[in-house]
Amino acid sequence: MARYEYLVNLSYLWYSFANVNVGSEEIIRNRREISQIFEEIRRNQCERCITNTLESGSRAEGFRFAASDLDIMKVYKLIKVEMEKITNGKHTCNKTFLTMEIDKTRPGFCLLSHRYSSGSEFISNSLVFYQTKTYLSSALWRIENMKHPQTSMIHGPCENYRACVIEVDFAHCLEYTKWPKQAVPCILRMIKAGWPSTDVLTGIVQNGCHLVPIGDKLSDKEMIEWRISFSVAEKTLIHQMNHCQFLCYGMLKIFLKDVIDKQMETKGLICSYFLKTAVLWEIVNSKKSWFKEDFLKWIWICFRRLLSWVKEGYCPNFFIPENNMFMGKIYGRTQRLLLHHLTTLYMEGYRCLPVGDCNTCSAVLCQPNVFHFPVTQLNYMCDKWIVDTDLIKEIRSSFRCYVFSNHKGPTIRDISFLQRLQHYEQKNVKKLVIDIHLYHSIQTILFSSVQKMIPNFYVGCNKGLYRLVCKLLSSLQHTKIDVATHMFLSAIFLYRCGMYRRVLRIVINIKKHLQKHNVMYEWTFHADKYKEAGGEFLPVDVMMKKVMVFTWRLTTCICLPELDIIHAEGCRSLYPPMVLLYFLSYMSHYRLGMYSVADSVLNDLNVLVNYDDGQQVPREYKGISWLVLGTCQEIGGYIQDALTSYHNVLEVEANYSFILETALERIENL
Repeated sequence: MARYEYLVNLSYLWYSFANVNVGSEEIIRNRREISQIFEEIRRNQCERCITNTLESGSRAEGFRFAASDLDIMKVYKLIKVEMEKITNGKHTCNKTFLTMEIDKTRPGFCLLSHRYSSGSEFISNSLVFYQTKTYLSSALWRIENMKHPQTSMIHGPCENYRACVIEVDFAHCLEYTKWPKQAVPCILRMIKAGWPSTDVLTGIVQNGCHLVPIGDKLSDKEMIEWRISFSVAEKTLIHQMNHCQFLCYGMLKIFLKDVIDKQMETKGLICSYFLKTAVLWEIVNSKKSWFKEDFLKWIWICFRRLLSWVKEGYCPNFFIPENNMFMGKIYGRTQRLLLHHLTTLYMEGYRCLPVGDCNTCSAVLCQPNVFHFPVTQLNYMCDKWIVDTDLIKEIRSSFRCYVFSNHKGPTIRDISFLQRLQHYEQKNVKKLVIDIHLYHSIQTILFSSVQKMIPNFYVGCNKGLYRLVCKLLSSLQHTKIDVATHMFLSAIFLYRCGMYRRVLRIVINIKKHLQKHNVMYEWTFHADKYKEAGGEFLPVDVMMKKVMVFTWRLTTCICLPELDIIHAEGCRSLYPPMVLLYFLSYMSHYRLGMYSVADSVLNDLNVLVNYDDGQQVPREYKGISWLVLGTCQEIGGYIQDALTSYHNVLEVEANYSFILETALERIENL
């Protein structure tokens, strides 16, 4: 009895640790709601496109570990895959038809023979002839569809590249709209287990599967084989887990990174997909419910299942058990080393689990002979400010990922769709995401309109442009999302239109707001400040409009003509708000011929960039700040000072190559 209470207490402690390191129930729910609304927006944008874009992998499942990258599936809608027996039917114009052959490959893989194409140039470079038939080669398809051939590399079935600070895995895949007959027993197994619900299972079957361009490494047909992927079904199943099951999976991922992979000889042999598979098998095989008082037990059961798989040398795929995922990877000496390593960890018991910074867990584990202490039901609800800050960060990172995965800009049709969503959506989190997305779309169209209309601004189009300005600026004001960004964008827009006096009036108003004591940027966020401003009881959208400045909306994509930054694709630095404010003030005074006032503003900007303690100009944005200062100095005729500023850019900038390139070009020109 004493030992049972001891293990229950440990389970509560580890459950608390997992809530902190993986995410509380409310935080995970917010992440998934945000993911769902972005999926809906993507689906609407892709209705008239030849491809559809899906987010998959650990990020789509709800994890936000430092090592988590962005996994994107690009599905080609004009290529239809059918089973071998289906040969009749009318061929559709502009469609390519392929036949899936599964009898010539190992379970989990297939061949795609080319049957008909009304526009064969779309896939012609990826077709090969093999044993009297023409097949679509997975290897050639990967190379043919690489979007960044100079900067990317092939990583499994994906094109891997780095877009500034984001690691992206881009899989160019095909869709099979039916459920594969090899995976039918999996559905029957889940029906028998009663998990997930019948409605969810129906949706999984209706969504079918995808075919990703990678073959079986042990096959002589590897170059033309495709792997059957159930990424969408997996994401759905992960979302159907209760919080205890999800945290168990998350703790196993932490265990893999912090413990299993510490031994160099076996590092990389176990991947998180094997752990996911172990959790899914336990859920459908276990007759008991998963509760937090048994949290450690379930982690250990899943680990034991993994250990048994390594011992047998057989890891059955959840959807197609005949597919041994260890084949060609874990065998012989490698298998023996891994088995020894995992067995050693298993014999250590719960003390081998990672504790990180969990001092309470560490203290308890240091007392192995103490089996009885008071059972404490910990409070697993996060403070509201923690949930709010995670929500704000999540919206920012999700929006960034959305921009990287959708290169097509917004249209008026997208704005209409978002306004309809905004009208009908009731959930606060989703409504907030829609507001921000609508704000972004209006901003993007606003600035693209400027680019087109500026050349005609001084030749009789003043009234038409003025009406457009009023309409779009009114839309920006209506979709206000934080303290000052809408005013910044209005000021930049008016500056581009040559309305310098109106810009200066807005600049004064912005400065008044930014100098309030409770205004916070992402790098100056403080819990006490947030609570003092009412964060404990006010909704997060109200708090954002009251105290937050979304600096991530002030990026170099709204580059002003004087800055003339050389852009690198997909890379966007941020303008620190006060630096951008002084830039607009200086340039407006300069354009109005108020040179003495302009010099005074330039001096203030110089002091800010050189002597700020990180509150207004954090270190990571020093490069763009020096570039802005140098631009102002060059325009004002202070050439030597400008050269000094550009040289400073070279010393401090490390993240954004296009800023370095711009500074080098300026130095050469001067």
